[in-house]
Amino acid sequence: MVRTRRRDEGRTGVMLVMLLVLIAQLPSVLGQPGYLGCYVDKSDDRALQGDHWTDVSAQSWEWCIANCSRKSYRFMGLESGNECYCGDDVYSRHGNGYGCNMTCEGNAGQTCGGLNLIQVYRVSSGVCSNPYKQPSHGSYHVEYRPYNYDLGNLEYVDARLRYTCDSGYYFPVQPPIVTCVTGDPSSWDPSYANCRACTSISHCVAGQLNCTTATDQQCDQCDGDYGSNGAAYSSVNNGNECRKQCSWRKDSNACYPGSCTDANCACSSGFLGPDCMTLGSGQAPVLSEHSATLEGSTTLESPVVNGSTDTVYTNVRDFARIKIYWESSYQPVGLPNSSAGGHPYIHNVSLGVVWARVEAYVNRSTTLTYSIAEQNCSTTTDGVYFSPDNPAAILVVCEHTFNVNYSSWTPVTGDVLRYDVHSTNGGYLNLYDRDSNNTIITRYYNGQTVSGYSTFTFDFVDPHHCVDVGSGCRTTMLNAGSDVTSQATMTITWRGWADDLAGIKEYNLEVRQLSGNHGNEMTEILDIPAVYSGVTNSSQNVTLRHDGVSTGVYSIVLTTVDNAGNFRLSRRFVFFDDDPDDVTMQNNASVRLLSATEETDYEWLIDLDSSGGMTSVVLDWTNRFINIHHLNQGFLKPIGSYVNATIDDDYDQNFGQRGRAAVPNALGVTEFRVFYDIDHSGGRTTVNVSDDNSDNWSNEATNTQATYNLALVDGDSIRFWVEARDIAGHFVRDSVLVHADSSPPTIQDFKLIPGLSGISVECTTFDEHSGANTVKWRLFHVDNGTEMEHVSETTPVEHIDPEGCNPATCLCVPIGDCYAKNYNSSFVVDDRAFEYFITLTVTNHAGLVTSQTFKTSPMNTVDEAAEDLVSQSNDTSSIDAGAFDQIADQLDDIVNSQDTSPEVTANVIIVVNNLLQVDTREFNDSESAANSSSRVVRALERQIWNVLAAGKNISAVTTSVAVVASHFNAGALLNGVVFAALSGGGGSESLADEDIGVFRGSDGDIPLVKVEVSIKLPEEILKLFPTGSAVPISFVMYGNNNLFHSQQADNASSTEFPTAIASRIISASVPNVSISDLPYDSPVVIAFHLKPIQVLSPMESTEQTETCVFWDFILRDGIGDWSPEGCRTDQLTNGRIVCLCDHATNFAVLVNIHGKKFTSLALDIISKAGCIVSIVALVITIVIYSSLRSLRSKTPSRILISFSLSLLCLYLVFVAGIEQTSSRVVCIVVAVLMHYFTLTSMAWMGVEAASMYLKLVRVFNSDVEHFMIKASVVAWGLPSLVIDVILAVDYTVYDNEYSCFLKPGAAFFFGQLLIIGLVFLFNAVIFVLISRKFLCRDKTLQSTANTSKKKQGTTMKRLQNIAAVSLLLGMTWVFGLLSIFEASSFAFQVIFAVCNSLQGLFIFLLFVVRQEKIRASVMARLRGRNRVDANATTASSVSKVISNPEEDKEPGSNELTDDSILSEKYEKDNGAPNSPETAETTYL
Repeated sequence: MVRTRRRDEGRTGVMLVMLLVLIAQLPSVLGQPGYLGCYVDKSDDRALQGDHWTDVSAQSWEWCIANCSRKSYRFMGLESGNECYCGDDVYSRHGNGYGCNMTCEGNAGQTCGGLNLIQVYRVSSGVCSNPYKQPSHGSYHVEYRPYNYDLGNLEYVDARLRYTCDSGYYFPVQPPIVTCVTGDPSSWDPSYANCRACTSISHCVAGQLNCTTATDQQCDQCDGDYGSNGAAYSSVNNGNECRKQCSWRKDSNACYPGSCTDANCACSSGFLGPDCMTLGSGQAPVLSEHSATLEGSTTLESPVVNGSTDTVYTNVRDFARIKIYWESSYQPVGLPNSSAGGHPYIHNVSLGVVWARVEAYVNRSTTLTYSIAEQNCSTTTDGVYFSPDNPAAILVVCEHTFNVNYSSWTPVTGDVLRYDVHSTNGGYLNLYDRDSNNTIITRYYNGQTVSGYSTFTFDFVDPHHCVDVGSGCRTTMLNAGSDVTSQATMTITWRGWADDLAGIKEYNLEVRQLSGNHGNEMTEILDIPAVYSGVTNSSQNVTLRHDGVSTGVYSIVLTTVDNAGNFRLSRRFVFFDDDPDDVTMQNNASVRLLSATEETDYEWLIDLDSSGGMTSVVLDWTNRFINIHHLNQGFLKPIGSYVNATIDDDYDQNFGQRGRAAVPNALGVTEFRVFYDIDHSGGRTTVNVSDDNSDNWSNEATNTQATYNLALVDGDSIRFWVEARDIAGHFVRDSVLVHADSSPPTIQDFKLIPGLSGISVECTTFDEHSGANTVKWRLFHVDNGTEMEHVSETTPVEHIDPEGCNPATCLCVPIGDCYAKNYNSSFVVDDRAFEYFITLTVTNHAGLVTSQTFKTSPMNTVDEAAEDLVSQSNDTSSIDAGAFDQIADQLDDIVNSQDTSPEVTANVIIVVNNLLQVDTREFNDSESAANSSSRVVRALERQIWNVLAAGKNISAVTTSVAVVASHFNAGALLNGVVFAALSGGGGSESLADEDIGVFRGSDGDIPLVKVEVSIKLPEEILKLFPTGSAVPISFVMYGNNNLFHSQQADNASSTEFPTAIASRIISASVPNVSISDLPYDSPVVIAFHLKPIQVLSPMESTEQTETCVFWDFILRDGIGDWSPEGCRTDQLTNGRIVCLCDHATNFAVLVNIHGKKFTSLALDIISKAGCIVSIVALVITIVIYSSLRSLRSKTPSRILISFSLSLLCLYLVFVAGIEQTSSRVVCIVVAVLMHYFTLTSMAWMGVEAASMYLKLVRVFNSDVEHFMIKASVVAWGLPSLVIDVILAVDYTVYDNEYSCFLKPGAAFFFGQLLIIGLVFLFNAVIFVLISRKFLCRDKTLQSTANTSKKKQGTTMKRLQNIAAVSLLLGMTWVFGLLSIFEASSFAFQVIFAVCNSLQGLFIFLLFVVRQEKIRASVMARLRGRNRVDANATTASSVSKVISNPEEDKEPGSNELTDDSILSEKYEKDNGAPNSPETAETTYL
């Protein structure tokens, strides 16, 4: 630390020394301008490498800068005291230097660098350029230089200049001395350094102007100043100005009539100009009258209104002369007296009419064609002469007549004969010329000329209208709106007609009907009155329907007449049709897609672009549409020329929908439009074409075929709409739906199954685009190259309901149809020697075909078939529903062959044993699996009978099936025969040969203690056989019930009374003999040792009831099911269940897993009776609350009504439908409604809880806007949403065979129990909060309770309140939850059933019967009273479960209870009067 500080101190010392050196240099360095710094210099690489001088004895800053500046260097440097360097280099490249303190040899007061140290200066910072020029009218010289060195065009900083001016000029700024300052060139060469002349004075006599400054100029005499006789200019402003005055001079103004100030005239009224010599409009002469008359064979007067410029139109060509007459005058007003002063230079003045003239001529366009005459009028009709020198102050009257020479002019249209008359006023003013010895000068006034004229226009041209199509001329010429209309009344308008000369005089309109019944053209019907005819000027409404005629073509003719009598016609047409149904479709034609195949009635398009590009198709609708009325009446024919006059083409209607040209049409249809849309859903999602969908249609004109390029793939559907429109826009539409499929059907999984009596075939075939249509099988063999057909059959494809379509076995195509995919057939083959072939041909709906031929395998013997079947069934894991069904078929074939060999029989038993290992209940199609299983059982039974019929016996035991079939002597059956399986094998479920036995004799021979299952046939069966004959008996035992599909046992988990088979299955039968209706004392005896049954839940009762059942093959359409008919249960024997039956078949024990439901009947009676009572109570409650306005207007009442309505619906559905299981559809509907109204009832309980919380707990700021609307949306809407989701996912959860209610499962737990639990939890919290409000009173209120009796009464009322709240909030559901506990299940179930089924009754009692004022209102209604007491109607808003605390108060008491406070708050919020009488009306 110490060393570091010392090192820092050393550095500080060095820096201090350097600072002192710099400070020492400051006076000499900083005193010279342009100093840049001290830098290191090297002799071999100079910092400045321009000119340089060494050993300069005169070395100084000024010497060095003088030399470097003359050579225009940028920098100069001083070094070693006597060296000077110049340059433009980077002077600092060697780094900064220290110690530039050597004294300059030429100036000891300056430093000139040091050894190898150079002081650098910027040259431009130390000098100034000399001024560019000498000042005007003056000069300058250098008055002071700080140094004596000559810098050429430069001067040192601080040099001074002095400026001087010539005589008569001055400097604008004093003093005229400037100093050179670095960086401020304007101070050295200032802009003000010019001498300026004194300011001149105009019109000052020469030599009379003088000044000393810029503003003190002065004139001693002005030009033309004659004193009292007038002055041209006068001296003003103390001689600083010679100002112009009004005078006689030409450059001045005389200003008469008017006044003058400094040569500016203020003219008298009506006089204008700078000298007032111009007569304005106020002083104009008056042209009091003018007129002209054309004379000849006729006389034509000009307009009678004087001054009118309207022309007179004429067609006369032989006028001989024109006579023109006019009168004018002028009397000046407001003239001042010229001798009264102010105008000493005026001699005299005279004003009047000074000139008149008339002209007559003919103009053609803007060019003068013929000048008839022009003449001045200088003498009036009285002989008075007038001119500018002799103005006329009287009325001037002139008249002249001129001849018209037609040899010089031939009138044509547009020629205008015009006369012009003119009259001008004016006069003169005489002045003294003071500059010429008062000679007289005359000046003339500029007068006003008034003119008048009239014209005669010659017009031989008809009126006209623009005909330019693009300018809308057709519409403005004559317009009746649309030329095709369905409106009988039309407004005809026209505008824009013109006559360039004469103008339009009138319009004549005529409307006539056209006929097309004769000839090839339509023409006007002239032999009947016109629809309209008349003269009008702008528009006309015309009704076309007349004389029973409506539809047709009408012509509208407009005649336009001008003021010269010329006229022109224009014509328009209107097609009127108000029948919207005149376009029809003909049944002998249709819309069809010609590109589709005719074989499919043009429904299927099979030729698609194979590369995936556009497919070109042709649509045809020839002769499909017609407008027979338009066609037969010729309404669309061309229209002929107008017969009464000529109409120019431009003025006739050769355009529009119904112009003169024929209207293109096809059978009266003028336009076809086509629209198409493509989807992949059989056309079901194509656009629904509406009338306003016109933007997307393609216009096909009148063509009846059209080609379209479509991007299609297989499975697409194209719907074409064709719209046929007539000229009136009436239309009809037809459509065709075409489907696309270019791919043939698919054949998969083809199987040939050689049977014992023939060949079975199976395959999967489908067409995913159009669907398979037919399946054709053909069996043949080939004999010497010739196909010898045995069988040929065609099978239609099976249609499947889309709702039942299983994707594994069914395929739905885009058009919406669903078809089966799996097909099979069997062929009986008589001769096994041939090699057979089967051809499968599948045709789809598009007509496309797929064909495949398969060669059969050699046909097996029965033994081989049985062995193959054993091999197939050994791998039980690979057996699915299809394989199981196929095995059942083959088993039937083997049994039907009636081969009773031991090998075949053994294999049949092995196959059955294998199939017992397959749980077919897991297959998707339970009915199909049950049917196949039943067939297997029957096949085994038939095979055994076949063996017995052949006189053979069987004894075979496998792991899951045991068979003993034998012929018994009659003597051995005197005490019956028993077939039994004994316990053994270490508890194994498998059967063993040593455990199976047949016992003959008394019951004592049967070792019951070891019996697993046994069956004994009584000796009564001997009566069914001839005496002494052998009795064939078959015994079979099954180790499990996998081949016995029972709806009772298989659906145990979803039933109210779940059941299961608790034993092995054993059977006894006699071939072809029915053992039935045995005597009561000689039954078939079956003994079972039951297997343990696993209950559904650890909390469920393990009690069980056993039922003896047999498999009845008659049930379920031959599939069979367990039935207890004819069987009874005997006493237990050695722990075995003993069944006694009056028939023989397959037997088992059916166990009720939950035991005896002895409580269900009682609960059922309680529930139904309570529901019926509640239904009546709720109906009464709803009626009362809805009929009393004072009740139904309050929110709590509305909630109660909604809650009661939901409960009522729930009870009605429960009572009427809970047991309607006979109809599956009705049962599902009931289950859905039960679920819905259960959820809505819980939801309204939740709404009650929320409303109670807001009004009784929260109290303040408790209003919710639109509470009932929001509550209704939640309570009625959310349950429906839950049910919609369940129905969309799996509607079968409502398909319960044992009761019409939701099945147990995920939907039940999450869609019902969870929601009920959440609402119950919410309501329980609210119930606790409200109960706390009722029971926990404020300390102040407690202190006022002064009697135990009163306390007891208040407590009882509050307990009643709590009971009512619990009822509204569904607290009784707690008993339903407690009923799941086994120890008290039945008690809580009864309580729950009573409380919930009677909930409607409780509502009626608490909210109607118990309410005194509601009772009063109802009694008043029943007695016919119109009104009740105001307090009664107001106080009964919902109910009065909470009693009025005021009733218990002693007189004079001021006690308030928490209940009354809450009640007051609630009534205030709901608009009820806040009074003691109404305070008792609470939320409840």
